[in-house]
Amino acid sequence: MAKFYCEYCGQQFASVQSLTGMKCHRHPNGSNKGPHKHYEGCEKKRYTCKYC
Repeated sequence: MAKFYCEYCGQQFASVQSLTGMKCHRHPNGSNKGPHKHYEGCEKKRYTCKYC
């Protein structure tokens, strides 16, 4: 089963449609001001946040 992640908040979704169809609480324009953004990188064991 494929996994799709939001670039902004890291939340996992089962499909691209469910990812982009919902508002993101960490969207750059403000909380819930835009949809999740598909993370196009590879899945890693550990991630580093570039915002904090």
